[in-house]
Amino acid sequence: MRQTWIAVLLIGCSDYDLHRPDDPELGAEEYEEPEPEVPSDDPDIEVEPMTLDFGSVMKDCWGAPLTVTVTNKGKADLAVEDIMLTGDGASAFSLIGVDESGVLLAQDESMAFEVNFNPNAWLDYDLHVDVLSNDPDESRVRVDTLGTGARGSLYEEDFVQEYNEEVDVLWVVDNSCSMSDEVSRIASNFNTFIDEFIRLDLDYHIGVITTDMVDSNDQGRLQGPFITPSTPDPQGAFTQQTDQGSSGSADEQGFAAVQSALSDPLLSGHNAGFLREDAALSVIVVSDEDDSSGISAGNFTNFLFGLK
Repeated sequence: MRQTWIAVLLIGCSDYDLHRPDDPELGAEEYEEPEPEVPSDDPDIEVEPMTLDFGSVMKDCWGAPLTVTVTNKGKADLAVEDIMLTGDGASAFSLIGVDESGVLLAQDESMAFEVNFNPNAWLDYDLHVDVLSNDPDESRVRVDTLGTGARGSLYEEDFVQEYNEEVDVLWVVDNSCSMSDEVSRIASNFNTFIDEFIRLDLDYHIGVITTDMVDSNDQGRLQGPFITPSTPDPQGAFTQQTDQGSSGSADEQGFAAVQSALSDPLLSGHNAGFLREDAALSVIVVSDEDDSSGISAGNFTNFLFGLK
């Protein structure tokens, strides 16, 4: 047999009332079953939700559409006669899935439509979506509609990164004249970077190349033996390899340098042993200029996918 228990807790006091509703000595006379809701003989509109909040959306960009559901809770047919946007800034919103000729809903029948937001100014928008019907008590239901046209938005993405005990890390460092301060900061903070590799007990290869594709000593060539867990002084080795001066080509070609470093003849020659078949590959580029390789981002991505 199923038994129903009622518990009453008064916050801030040690007063607990735990009883069964079928026990008269424990307060069953105070328990009343809620009366079932009786449908109205007339049309009875229900709109959910009653507030739409799009949050911040970048100007001239589309936000994620929000859905509104209209249901008839009455016995008589509900005629949804019109759905409209009202208020200042309505031109930044649009309705999708609305039948301009109207919709007739029987008892417990529903319809849904979407509201889209495309802000055309850096403003806070506050208007309404009005649903008009033949409900005698609520002929106009207003859904508060809010949104902000923003100069920038924050997007958060969660993902699970696969763990690989072997990792090859290729640093691509801009060695042109504008990078001396940045290169110094990279070297001085390398311990923070390598400490995580040591803590995770990774089998790592760390190599350094430059963005210079003019000097024959660069062009994707590793600037010293790649660093491994057996390197006696990884900090010193990394500092020496990243400190390639500031007289490198001002025509930064990071994409081309990576392709050269990870392709033959360098891959089987000067850079032999750096890239391992079963290791994860990470490429870190440090530069203050756009890439000038003449290679599209899509083609560069396909090159990396082809390696792994």
